[in-house]
Amino acid sequence: MERALLETRELSEMGVFLASQKRRVLRVREACAQGVSKVSYKLALYNLIADKEQSILFCPIFKSASTSWLIALLEMRGEWTPQNTPDDLNAIRKRVYKILMGFTVGEISYQFYNKPSDQDIFYQNRFLVVRHPFERLVSCYRDKFENANKPYYHELHGKRMMRMYRDLGDNPVSRTEVNNLMARADADPDRERVLGNPFANPVGPTFTEFIKYVVFENLNKENAQFLQRLNAGADVGQRKDNIFSGPPTAEVACSYFSQLDTALLYQLTKKYEPDFKLFGYTPNEYLKCSDEYIQP
Repeated sequence: MERALLETRELSEMGVFLASQKRRVLRVREACAQGVSKVSYKLALYNLIADKEQSILFCPIFKSASTSWLIALLEMRGEWTPQNTPDDLNAIRKRVYKILMGFTVGEISYQFYNKPSDQDIFYQNRFLVVRHPFERLVSCYRDKFENANKPYYHELHGKRMMRMYRDLGDNPVSRTEVNNLMARADADPDRERVLGNPFANPVGPTFTEFIKYVVFENLNKENAQFLQRLNAGADVGQRKDNIFSGPPTAEVACSYFSQLDTALLYQLTKKYEPDFKLFGYTPNEYLKCSDEYIQP
């Protein structure tokens, strides 16, 4: 009896989860229809991870649990073991997954919509994981600028980022530094690609048109439910470390944003406006972090 009740509750919770997914996907599609996402298709295709064996198409977003989810997907395939480290990730990814290069937009559309017996089965689970853009930006700053001794990503990209945006790597964040960052990014778009772009940029209109799931990075229960939906909870859950755990980041982010004036915060809000519209986030709680904030 207790087992039956538990199964009924789990089914009910999964129903709530799937209903929330439908609402989010509808929001994304409506926002895209209004022209929120205006980026190149090549960039979007470059970021996709296609796993036919697992029936998964995943768009990893920088600083939105992308490494954790990539490891989870590799675990599901038996390609990741406790002996592996983050230093192995790039090589394993290149070996296991092929980048979707060489496809035109029309070919992608044809594969998803006109061949349901083939491609639709291969890629039933098309998803991305999202995070509040300001938390994502702070996470990027702390991990890639402040934590200069972290070897993995810093060796690949961090040093170049540091040379682009600051003279000394050990100084704390300052208003001047953020102003310089925004000015240089506006003057040279190639610089900006190294940093935390809005979600809409790496995702692009190609993927958002076909998306089926939008998972919120900071909701641990939701991550577990999606793994259950993929029939992979047991495969990933055996890891000793919880890949989706971590301290709340809102307070940490606020401590950084409190050092900026409201004018600069509004500039950042404008920059990440596509994310707010696509996924229903709001900048209000971070605008309040500024010492200059005045209640409207």
